[in-house]
Amino acid sequence: LPGGVADVVAAAREQGQLILCYAGSHGLSNALPTLVAAAERVADLPVLVVLVGDGPVKPELVAYVQARPELKHIVFVPPVDKEYMPALMSAMDCFYMGAPRKGLYRFGVCPNKLFEYMAASHPVLYAIEAGNNPVEEAGCGITVPPEDADALAAAIRALAAMGPEERDEMGRRGFDYVVKHH
Repeated sequence: LPGGVADVVAAAREQGQLILCYAGSHGLSNALPTLVAAAERVADLPVLVVLVGDGPVKPELVAYVQARPELKHIVFVPPVDKEYMPALMSAMDCFYMGAPRKGLYRFGVCPNKLFEYMAASHPVLYAIEAGNNPVEEAGCGITVPPEDADALAAAIRALAAMGPEERDEMGRRGFDYVVKHH
């Protein structure tokens, strides 16, 4: 991993934190304000929220977090070259996949990022309302309503309360699903 990311992960591991990651474009279609709001609600937990990437909403999110010292458990990392993505994915404990509530998704979604998350063998917090739900089908994470920071915070709490074996089993189901269906 590049130095900055490796340092963040190493520090979180030393502190026994669960590392929740979002990796990708920081755009309106990713519902990242919901993730930041949920992370704000779990500041009392040993959880580190890492947002990797760049995009149009990133400056606003960074400014929001920087203005609140109690949110030191939310970290923004620059984009990572594709060659480092497998190492990045394996270094995390769980992932966030979200989108705003939109009628277009009633036909289903098939985001590449989701299958990359599932292939990393870690649980996924899935906050998308769509005609399909690969996370639910695979049993590899927790589904919450989109744009609901309270429900997402509750899901983060649930993952943090699980033992590593339970999270590992959940992640393995995601990997098996991707191998079998995609």
